[in-house]
Amino acid sequence: NFNTLLNQQQSNGTLASENTSFEEEIPTQTTTNQQNDREALTRTFSSNLIYTEPLSRTWFWMSNAQLSFQHTESAQNTFQFEESTQDYSTFLPTLSNAFESLYRTFNLGSGLRFRKNTWTGMLRLNYQWAFLDNETVFPSPENLKRDFHNALPSVMVNWRGSSGKNLRIFYRTSTQVPSVAQLQALINNQNPLQLSVGNPALLQEYQHRWVLRYAGPNPEKSRTLFFFLGGSYTQNYIGTETRVAQADSLVQADVVLARGGQITLPVNLNGFWNLRGLFTYGLPLKALKSNLNLNLNLAYLRTPGLINGQSNFANNPSVGLGLVLSSNISPNIDFTFSVNPAYNWVRNTLQTDLNNRFLTLNNSVRFTGITPGGWVLRSELNQQWFDGLAEGFDQSFWLWNMSFGKKFFKKQQGELSVQVFDLLNQNNSIQRNVSEVSIEDVRTNVLQRYFLLKFEYTFRNFTFKK
Repeated sequence: NFNTLLNQQQSNGTLASENTSFEEEIPTQTTTNQQNDREALTRTFSSNLIYTEPLSRTWFWMSNAQLSFQHTESAQNTFQFEESTQDYSTFLPTLSNAFESLYRTFNLGSGLRFRKNTWTGMLRLNYQWAFLDNETVFPSPENLKRDFHNALPSVMVNWRGSSGKNLRIFYRTSTQVPSVAQLQALINNQNPLQLSVGNPALLQEYQHRWVLRYAGPNPEKSRTLFFFLGGSYTQNYIGTETRVAQADSLVQADVVLARGGQITLPVNLNGFWNLRGLFTYGLPLKALKSNLNLNLNLAYLRTPGLINGQSNFANNPSVGLGLVLSSNISPNIDFTFSVNPAYNWVRNTLQTDLNNRFLTLNNSVRFTGITPGGWVLRSELNQQWFDGLAEGFDQSFWLWNMSFGKKFFKKQQGELSVQVFDLLNQNNSIQRNVSEVSIEDVRTNVLQRYFLLKFEYTFRNFTFKK
């Protein structure tokens, strides 16, 4: 098979910021007013050849060859606003860049596949040669070439039993090339107190991933059981190095980092790994004509980073519980009730002042009722509750969506409804991001209450005649 992709992007933006320092008796101000234009073009091509030869009724020999090619051109021009011209007329070469990246890979592999009765398995080994060629065209010409040679083993065992029971175990390795944004040595001053810049010397990541998954439904008793345990470990993980300015520093001409400000760049680090576990058990509640599902989520994320040249590991364990009660009364009455609390810890080996714990709770109730005459009522109420975030972020809000409609036509394929989103006008968006150097609480402006008139028609039960 052959695959090709052409991706072209064009964008422009304006940066206007004002920073005030109150360290001195007389506060000092720094203003920034800039405009930038950016273009990026990526061409991707890949081909894959697979050959399978049966050795017996049980064993099969497989071989494969794969070739891929990715070429990216990226350029950004930045201009400073001038009062004299009332225009963005001064070109800033230190915040401008032209960059090309060429990434080629060749994979050659072979392996065995096993299939007998309810068991299947696979053992495969690939050799990958990768070539990365980075060329900075502007502001100063520079070329960096890298070769990578990797063995990529993979193992898979799968068992399928009666009534949908399934056990799957696999181990897989893969590589990941740095993105152009990570490679391009262009300063991003979108936040003048948190600058970032790319690193053309980055190596590709090498990831080990494993999964154990079991599904054990019992249709006779209407019970379900699902178990998942997985994890990954990454060599040459592309993490972040953070440097905190001890004094006002000139990063480049026209780019000043104030004392206490940060500049980050991607670097290759070892020690990144994560573990995830999920357990689900479902059973019927005949007295309520409903189904009950109990969930347990466990996770542990370890992220390495550098802070002023010192190693820091952010350890983020979390545990979540879930209870879901869903109805099975009739096709015309449906409700679901769920409770999902989650607790997170953040522990840093270096920046212990960022250690933290926080709790989130997500509750929801959904109801749908349809009368014999085709009238439809739908209601969904969600509660989001936070505790342990930054000041002003710990809050609880309700999101209530409702609709009322009428079904039409002989088979009720059509429906006209009036919907209201966020009936209580409390919708909010809060997110916590945990990294190896910081904890960030983000609030995003979102659309609140609005009304919608909707008509829906469902096509089904087609009959074709010759």
